[in-house]
Amino acid sequence: MKRAVIVGNNEYPNAPGNGLIGCVPDLQHVRAFLTDKFIDQFYSILPLANATKAQEMAALTAMCQAAKPGDYLLWSHSSHGGLQDDGTPFIACSDIRELGNGWDPKTIITHEEVHTLIAGLPAGVIMEFLLDACFSDGMERLLGKTYSKSKFIAHSQGGPTEPKGLLPQPSNGILFAACQGNETAADGGNSGGVFTTAFISCYKPELSRKDLMATIVQQIHKESYPQTPALDCSDGLAGLPFGSF
Repeated sequence: MKRAVIVGNNEYPNAPGNGLIGCVPDLQHVRAFLTDKFIDQFYSILPLANATKAQEMAALTAMCQAAKPGDYLLWSHSSHGGLQDDGTPFIACSDIRELGNGWDPKTIITHEEVHTLIAGLPAGVIMEFLLDACFSDGMERLLGKTYSKSKFIAHSQGGPTEPKGLLPQPSNGILFAACQGNETAADGGNSGGVFTTAFISCYKPELSRKDLMATIVQQIHKESYPQTPALDCSDGLAGLPFGSF
């Protein structure tokens, strides 16, 4: 059985001036992609626009708790992303807010929480993660570039740190990331995030995940975006098409 939770966060009321444009379109495009390319394969597809952490984690927890051996879970998330002061990455929920010299942990999703979700799944369950967000240092926002603004949200205090990996690579987890740990991910405006748009346009059912990622990287670089998407999973899963295991 296949299930999906799809999140797109454009609005950040506690971080004025940091709104995005392409994340809700990403949600809409991924939902349409799944409906079109995987006809009747998904038991449930839950879209969440401008979701708080409580809303997103509740949906993910429910999906994971319902999983049984042989199930496939998809989590697609498009939003701001950044680094905490210790260099660990996070993805931003719509209610993100500062707390002291950092971010309120009740409003961001950390790499530890991602790993815990995957590691707690029953044996024989796969979770695939499409992440269109930044994992970049400091105030690098690509300001003034004509291609779009980035999806990096930086808090007002603290200096740059060395980025660390999102996942410790559990064998049943698959990560498609929009960029490297020291890069930003471009918001393409109403057409959606640059990575998500490339993912959907490059997808072919016969392509392995590894070959799909190579095609995505080639397209993004051809369009001169300074980001290099990454695939993080076991070799066996990398050799299979997206959505399969």
